Amino acid sequence: MTKDFVRAHGYLALGTRLKRLGERMQNDVANVSTELGMPTAPGLWTALGAVAQNGTLTIGGLAEALGVSQPAATKLTARLVESGLISLTQDEADKRTRTLAATPAGTALVDAGQRKLWPAVEAAVRDLCADASTSLIDRLDAIEAGLSALPLAERIRQNLQEGKRMAMPLDRPIWAALSGPHRQVSIGTERARAYAADIGPLAATLDETPETLADLAELVANRGPLILLQAHAPKIPNGCRADLVAEAVQMVATDQLNLPDPGEVITLGDTDAPDMLALAQLTAPGPFAARTHTLGRFFGMRVDGRLVAMAGERMHFQGYTEVSGVCTHPDFRGAGLAMRLCAKVIEGIVQRGDRPFLHAYASNIGAIRVYERLGFQIRQQFTVTKLVPDS
Repeated sequence: MTKDFVRAHGYLALGTRLKRLGERMQNDVANVSTELGMPTAPGLWTALGAVAQNGTLTIGGLAEALGVSQPAATKLTARLVESGLISLTQDEADKRTRTLAATPAGTALVDAGQRKLWPAVEAAVRDLCADASTSLIDRLDAIEAGLSALPLAERIRQNLQEGKRMAMPLDRPIWAALSGPHRQVSIGTERARAYAADIGPLAATLDETPETLADLAELVANRGPLILLQAHAPKIPNGCRADLVAEAVQMVATDQLNLPDPGEVITLGDTDAPDMLALAQLTAPGPFAARTHTLGRFFGMRVDGRLVAMAGERMHFQGYTEVSGVCTHPDFRGAGLAMRLCAKVIEGIVQRGDRPFLHAYASNIGAIRVYERLGFQIRQQFTVTKLVPDS
């Protein structure tokens, strides 16, 4: 048997080994993409995704977004243009600069990938890298052995067939936040988590296996009522009952936002927390607790010192930030304050490179129409479930 020179030389050949691992995995993803009718050559998904997420990019911007050289970005650009997935236009102000933008076909491909393929790839790679190791080389040995035993393409196919782990993060946004950026402000296990009590009652699970449901039931028993928000009605754990089930919608910002001038607004912080909580308790915009405002930036408006409207950010995970806590005192409704504050929140999210999303009860037609005027569209029907101990 021919000896594997790269593996045998450990850290000396680490760069080559990482490159071959990357190429092997990219090829597998490309093969499954083709099987699903979403053809992209190896390595093009990340480039196309970067362009689509940013709206427009220069070739230099693409190189920066991917962490590759400009010549490499130029080659990727040429392949994407040839495939009809991005357009390349010359900047009118600077003829030396060319701007990249996803074509309708490219945008549709990214949307399809986000809904179906990407979550399956993420779950497959996460499983492949699950075991901890004190040595990077040992870990790479295990990953390569795992790929030899069951190629990444087959792992992805299995995930697609089984709907393994979780769907697109937007389908289970609370879990995406609690298992990611908001992990430090949550409690629970690797399968079921909830925000700390002073943040709010939102909770979520990795999946709906018996072990996971048992963890969720324990959270409910220890914490009291918890609220789930996801794209399908959850299974109710033993020892719990659904005290409330309501239909909601998830809305995601389009590329055609129509934002009013926010005008004069104030940034809210810890000193405003009592007033924010009082306004939320009066208007019931959704779960809001004493420290919900610490999850992101909040803005408000005061009249004669009284907080009369606010809006801010809540859930956050890779590529997405939720607009939440939108409310106006009853005495000041009808003046467009909520739209102005939403515009301020949305502007900040977009400037960071994230896509804004939000949730509303399906029965709240007025709010849904306001968000549509701002440039949001309904992505998915959601279910709100309040779990309480069954006793």
